[in-house]
Amino acid sequence: MSTAASFGGAADDVLVVDGLEVRYGARVALRDVSLRLAAGRVLAVVGESGSGKSTLALAIARLLPPGGAVAAGSIAVGGVDVLALRGADLRRARAGLVGFIPQDAMAALTPVVRAGRQVAEVFEVRDGLSRREADRRAVEALARVGMRAPDVVARRFPHELSGGMRQRVMIAMALAARPRLLVADEPTTALDVTVQAEILELARGLVRDEGATLVWVTHDMGVVAELADEVAVVYGGRLAEHGPAAALFASPLHPYTRAVLETVRAGRDAPPKTPFHAIAGQPPTGALPGGCPFRPRCPVALPPCATEPPAPRALAGARRVACHLVGGDV
Repeated sequence: MSTAASFGGAADDVLVVDGLEVRYGARVALRDVSLRLAAGRVLAVVGESGSGKSTLALAIARLLPPGGAVAAGSIAVGGVDVLALRGADLRRARAGLVGFIPQDAMAALTPVVRAGRQVAEVFEVRDGLSRREADRRAVEALARVGMRAPDVVARRFPHELSGGMRQRVMIAMALAARPRLLVADEPTTALDVTVQAEILELARGLVRDEGATLVWVTHDMGVVAELADEVAVVYGGRLAEHGPAAALFASPLHPYTRAVLETVRAGRDAPPKTPFHAIAGQPPTGALPGGCPFRPRCPVALPPCATEPPAPRALAGARRVACHLVGGDV
């Protein structure tokens, strides 16, 4: 199977987010988020709980709760502004633009429908296949994601499968529509480390062998180091830093990024019984503070940080950072 047939194979940006803002009633969950992702690349979106990273994933997939969230700005996938789509146009776009892999596969799967039938439905709706042919293609899709005995798994109900198997079913469903972009919202969080490693290897294979373009939401910097080409650090609903993963790990620019990496390195490299190193304070909840959202926890904050939200600045090496301490040209 060619990469172009599976994931579009275009050399231009598959994902372009421009000035995205998402509100839940009066609460702003995301503000002025802009980023790009080229074909065949993996973007890790990281941040603490409540930072807005899952909201970003849901917005890209057009899965924000209807009536409960209002989004402004634009999100283009394969050149199509998904935020502007409605009705039948949105349903057609969902069939081939964005595949979504949720965190809790058990909650996402229908408990009274066999796993293979749930994958087969994608082929029936998208390609108009007969039930028999769709069931055959579903078994192939399960085999494609490394499922052992896929014909047996196809006949099982979700509760009869392990957590890792259920997550592979969700990945098979997402791939069945041959999307331009895959969005995974912390898909390995509930899995043990062995199964997590298998899912990460599957993700690497999709990128390496089939040219997948992937947005991977996580709070695990170990996963980021293994999988990502690029990293977007989200804090307080804003994009704090975005750039190549290797550069970000080697020389983080935003104080929040540095604090996160120092916490991870202290936990990994410290001798036994060393007290855990944490970031002082708590992430913002409710209404976002004025100025930089990280200012109350930042050890190097400047007076303007309290009143002036730092604008994202473009730097050398395809890096962007929103911090008054970092110079550059937008």
